[in-house]
Amino acid sequence: MKKLFLFLFLSLNILAYEDTRTLLESIQKHAIVVGTGKSSKSFVFVDPMCPFSREFITTIVKSKVLREKTTYYIFLYRLPKYETDMLIQYIYESNNPLTRLKEVMVNQEEVYFDAIRDDIEKLALI
Repeated sequence: MKKLFLFLFLSLNILAYEDTRTLLESIQKHAIVVGTGKSSKSFVFVDPMCPFSREFITTIVKSKVLREKTTYYIFLYRLPKYETDMLIQYIYESNNPLTRLKEVMVNQEEVYFDAIRDDIEKLALI
């Protein structure tokens, strides 16, 4: 009986893994891509203000070995602890989101949101 239960449990996990993988691969075209690795893919959800996320992105950007081994599909995700909605919008709407991501997360450049607020207010009037 224990073996049957274990077999069912493992088979359900495998099915869940395949569903998750399929869902992630369906949204990978919307990601910010770092790396050119053919051997593996990593789907990463980060908050631009989170120190751990910043450390992780800095490690990826600065390590040629990591970028050659793995392709990282980065999605910006707001953690409840940080008020980063405007910052995420700022990164995604830029002409080159990867460059903007590096400026914000690796170089920790200051972002001024006055121009973004003006654009949002103009869009609300339309």
